[in-house]
Amino acid sequence: MYLLLLAFSTLPEMVLGFPSFRSKLPNGVRVPCPNGAFGCENGVCQGLGHASCAGGSLPLNMFGQDMVKNHHEWTKQLCEADSDGDGFTNGEELGDPCCRWAAWGIPSDYTAGFTPTHPGDANDKQQSYQRPACETTDPKASGPFMGEFNPGEIQENVSMFIDNYAIFGVKTTYVDIAWNFPDDTEDVFHIIFGAAIVNTPGGVLHHFVITGCPEKWLAEMHGKVVVGSREVRRSCQMPFGNWAPGGNVIAMPSWAGKPIGKNAKMKAFLVNVHFDNYALREDLVSRDGLRFYYTPTLRPEELTQLFTLKANYYPTMLIPPKKQRYFMTRECTVDIKNATSKQPVEAQVVYAGFHAHLLGVEMAYERIRGNDGLSIAVRSPWYFDDQSNTNVYVQNITLKTGDKLSSTCIFNSQGRDDMAVIGLETTDEMCGIHVELRPGGLEANCGGRIWTGELSEEESLLGLQLKHPITTADGVWTSSPSEGAPLTTVFSKIKQSDNSQSGNSQSGNSGTCKKGPPQLQSLCPQLLLAVQASSGDCDETMGELAMGKDINAQIIALIANYTVLQACCTDACKTVCPHHVVCTGAGDAPTGTPASGASHSMHVAITGFVPYMCALAL
Repeated sequence: MYLLLLAFSTLPEMVLGFPSFRSKLPNGVRVPCPNGAFGCENGVCQGLGHASCAGGSLPLNMFGQDMVKNHHEWTKQLCEADSDGDGFTNGEELGDPCCRWAAWGIPSDYTAGFTPTHPGDANDKQQSYQRPACETTDPKASGPFMGEFNPGEIQENVSMFIDNYAIFGVKTTYVDIAWNFPDDTEDVFHIIFGAAIVNTPGGVLHHFVITGCPEKWLAEMHGKVVVGSREVRRSCQMPFGNWAPGGNVIAMPSWAGKPIGKNAKMKAFLVNVHFDNYALREDLVSRDGLRFYYTPTLRPEELTQLFTLKANYYPTMLIPPKKQRYFMTRECTVDIKNATSKQPVEAQVVYAGFHAHLLGVEMAYERIRGNDGLSIAVRSPWYFDDQSNTNVYVQNITLKTGDKLSSTCIFNSQGRDDMAVIGLETTDEMCGIHVELRPGGLEANCGGRIWTGELSEEESLLGLQLKHPITTADGVWTSSPSEGAPLTTVFSKIKQSDNSQSGNSQSGNSGTCKKGPPQLQSLCPQLLLAVQASSGDCDETMGELAMGKDINAQIIALIANYTVLQACCTDACKTVCPHHVVCTGAGDAPTGTPASGASHSMHVAITGFVPYMCALAL
């Protein structure tokens, strides 16, 4: 049974199309544009299922309609169909005439060397075609099927929903939702696949970030917003999965699962949800959710997660405007060992994941062993609204202690007139890169520095650390995301004040402040007094400050997940937080001032429940 197909066929967001669907077709990423095709990019047709090669719009052509019928998978039925009626099957047009190709494998020489034609355009077809012997089309290696039940496994699924959360009429809202895993019929289950259920219209749901909790929530909390209690949040730090458009929450290989249950370490979920309400609608109510497929038939392994670049909230880290290929990269040295014996382990890379926001256009992951560089994964182009993982298991790439990893995000800011900060809103930026490793249960860390700079138009993404060494960088930051350590500025040449075109630079001691949510501005005097009257911690959430106080529940829900710096930054910098790193600018906070402690607490809160995606900064 194809679990992946069943799940996708039932989830509303999967009526959308994504460029990554081409990777599920033989030669799908290199079909030449037919003569006269509209929307052709670099000679390659990006939207094979659409009327235009640009894709992303309706109507679908006949091949696209057949893809939908086959749940966007390369099935035998889709392969043997002649969607465009030109006399050649889809498999014959794409180089898999005997229907033996599978995604994420290593294709045969025949398939790899074949020049495909468009399976949705009857005027673009093979000339002088000779059908090969089927044995010559057998893949050299087959990749693992991800997110499917194995034969003989007991198959279960469960759906969980947000309990009618009224989305505020502001651009950006972050909330944390509590969900209990409801099945207590067995001690432990393995979750093997998870997908988002998108019910809110208009692309308002931006992401889910899911972490595991060691204890269940009170029953009345299920599906509801978690307010305050940083300690409770910090207990929910077990990495689980995340979702953004184009991706799955998790999709495990046939030998591995994610343990959960009444006798497992993970019994419940804390889910960070980001809503983008740019239309400022006040009538939206979220009933979005998650669907998990799981089994009591336990699998022999888990996977190990390793983050190698995580820049998700650091407002003094900036991307300048009018740059075609501005890079953020990190080179780190790997340390991998068995969690019990502490002996070094060589681990295999299963897949790589990338995350950025609207300016992200390319991604690269490279291993350096000695003097030899090896590409793990490159996504060029990369799409913000298509954040699928890259399965590389069949390449048999391993990591061991002493290897170096180069993780790179490329941003195109040519359409921007002002600086982009590394921050929480979709119009801010982020860069997150991670891998999943086999076997599970490892201690995997990677220590190194982040730096930024600019690539020329034709430069390769690989070998960047040699062509643009850290000594030539625009800015340098230390970090160890796998160990949860905060970013620390070494130096930065790029400051908000350097941006003559920006209207965002602040006068006085307001550093890299941005205007807070408009619905909170009238509350700023009270919020500043609350900080002064309590801990003085500018990174403490308003929900934490409100704990135990007689305040209207609707107001608490409105302010709960904001810090005073997020809500009232300029005023806070002038009064209660003058030494905070956000207020002073990159690297300017005096040694020993509250800035170092405040910066640390903010980052710990972020890394505590954000694997690599858009974070709620507490």
